[in-house]
Amino acid sequence: MSVLNIQIFVDVIALLVDSPVEAAVFLYDDSPVTSAGRGTPQLRSPAYPGQLVRWSLAPIDVQTPVWLDSLTFGPHPAGLPDGAQFPTPPRPDPIWARRWEGYVPWGLLPGVDYPYRLTLAFGGAITRRLIIDGPSLVYAPPLAAQVSAQAASAAQGAGAAL
Repeated sequence: MSVLNIQIFVDVIALLVDSPVEAAVFLYDDSPVTSAGRGTPQLRSPAYPGQLVRWSLAPIDVQTPVWLDSLTFGPHPAGLPDGAQFPTPPRPDPIWARRWEGYVPWGLLPGVDYPYRLTLAFGGAITRRLIIDGPSLVYAPPLAAQVSAQAASAAQGAGAAL
């Protein structure tokens, strides 16, 4: 199975001067199937059950720390607008939190979006959080080429066992 890589580019300087999230956060993926919303916080990434998805955070301004505070799936309450920012108590910057990965669950239904919420943290002495509701995974069956390659590999393995 192939890995789906999702890159999150963050213009921290724009966030620090209160630019809208659409002008400061850009999501891209490397899916061989056409994704909707590339370059926006509303990225819809085609994925299939059991596929490994890897999110990587890439700050545009490397002098201001930024990290992936959380990534949660499912519908979220509508109380906070996209791009809401709120301060939190200071804590050490978790440099390890620039990447997160997990497997797509097996219960996906075709044509249904599976939204997720990204919470980014940034800043120095005063850490701020940015909530991004909008990106999603959408079920897309594996490409025919991937299926036939897997079948050929399985057939070779079965032939070698005989």
